[in-house]
Amino acid sequence: MSFLKWKESKAPCWSVTTETIWDRGGTMTKHPYTDVVCWVLVALTLLAAVVFVNADQLGITISRTEMPYVEKLFDTNMVHSIDIVVDEDDWQNLLDNAQEKEYITCSIVIDGTALNNVGIRTKGNSSLSQVTTDRYSFKVEFDHYDAQNYYGLDKLCLNNLIQDNTYLKDYICYDMFRSIGVAAPLCSYTTLTVNGTYFGFYMAVEGIEEAFAERNFGSDYGLLYKPDSMNGQGGGMSGSDATKLLYLGDDYDSYSHIFDNATFSITDADKDRLIASIKQLNEGASLEEVLDIDAVIRYFVVHNFVLNGDSYTGNMIHNYYLYEDDGVLSMIPWDYNLAFGGFSSGGGATSLVNYPIDDPLLSGQMEDRPMLSWIFEEDTYLERYH
Repeated sequence: MSFLKWKESKAPCWSVTTETIWDRGGTMTKHPYTDVVCWVLVALTLLAAVVFVNADQLGITISRTEMPYVEKLFDTNMVHSIDIVVDEDDWQNLLDNAQEKEYITCSIVIDGTALNNVGIRTKGNSSLSQVTTDRYSFKVEFDHYDAQNYYGLDKLCLNNLIQDNTYLKDYICYDMFRSIGVAAPLCSYTTLTVNGTYFGFYMAVEGIEEAFAERNFGSDYGLLYKPDSMNGQGGGMSGSDATKLLYLGDDYDSYSHIFDNATFSITDADKDRLIASIKQLNEGASLEEVLDIDAVIRYFVVHNFVLNGDSYTGNMIHNYYLYEDDGVLSMIPWDYNLAFGGFSSGGGATSLVNYPIDDPLLSGQMEDRPMLSWIFEEDTYLERYH
């Protein structure tokens, strides 16, 4: 596979304001992550010289809606600031019972703009039991209690970056996806304080819900699912046949790992339509009727390049969104903090760098990944992938 040329994007600003913050001990200190953000921008600029296709050359035409929050919270020329204002007892209870993932009420101040009566909870699966501090990742729902949003944004994720010592992986991967024309979440860096006390350096990530769908697909958007199974048929931490997108018959219960993780409300008609699309995908007939061919190929071009084993191509078979619109399916990326071999079972850097792009599975068999396998079964699709 030859390297592809990256789409030119808005030139980054190299001047990052140095903020003054208070650490947990009450000491005034210089913002510790200015250099990190600069290195992020440098890395992206260098990467841009060698990687992916100019989206214009691909003829990408995606229906989008302009959202004010894009320029507000996801301006990557600065480190943002978020303060969580919350009852101390409620906050401590949330931290003490992180795996319950129950929402509590708070106010949130983003770059000086305050919203009250906002929902916040811990975020993650195994990571909630693996971290050695209380600096968890969080999910913020501006509309959890009231019909409100932050400049149009309804959901926000705050990632603690603990599993990514580079602080770069999600940022780079999402930028690669967007630049090649794949709908992917926006992200930026932020300091997080709780009741004015410094809590940590975080990545703010656009939640994949209503605002994301409208921004990427227009007001007449389709349905979103987040297939996931932490207790699959093989037991332990393996994914299920449903998350592999295998056809399992017409019984709704066979697809509980998909339907139970629907982002929006769904009807029986929606379930029937998705099952029919999955069946046709597995049969391999007239794939253009049930797949956004170009979108799925672009997704796997980036995904397979960055080698993220904590995903559809790994053992757990999760960390992706399935988008369905009138029976046509595509993939949306999610959670790339373990990309670039971070979820590898071994083999060393050399084998990871040279991992074959035409045999990209890190676990399992290709016939058990119908959303991917069709690319390698026909020369026309394989040529477009290359």
